Amino acid sequence: MGYTLFAILAQPQALAFDPPWISDSRVIALEQGIRMIPVTKALYDGLAEQYVEDGTEDWAGFVLSPASLATALSRLSERGTVAYVEADFFGGRGDQRCVVWRGGDIKLGPLDIESAINKALSRLGVKRQLFRDEFETIGLNRHRSNEEWLAEA
Repeated sequence: MGYTLFAILAQPQALAFDPPWISDSRVIALEQGIRMIPVTKALYDGLAEQYVEDGTEDWAGFVLSPASLATALSRLSERGTVAYVEADFFGGRGDQRCVVWRGGDIKLGPLDIESAINKALSRLGVKRQLFRDEFETIGLNRHRSNEEWLAEA
């Protein structure tokens, strides 16, 4: 069974109010106060239409180009740290990618490395628990797809 995730992760103050572009997704509360918005096709397409890609970053490796999300996430990060993460695993093999914004600027990434999501979570202030990495600590292992996360919400 595979694992896929395309999501915006944020400190609670960054998502104190649902962003107007949230589309058909939801804000989901995770452990340690982290908020997650699963990036659906409708949300991604809506942001791509609404915001112009700035083209200044190298988004190689990403499935969904964060350039379409960058302006919206940069604005959100003025209230708190925000990350865009992707994960795609099947049979124990796969990829992780992330970009982290704070204060309107990119502070980490774009990264396409094995521990990308844990690095992003660390920047969001997640404190790992004994025998768990940041990913497991906030419960990102609870579901295996965006569809499952949205069904729970």
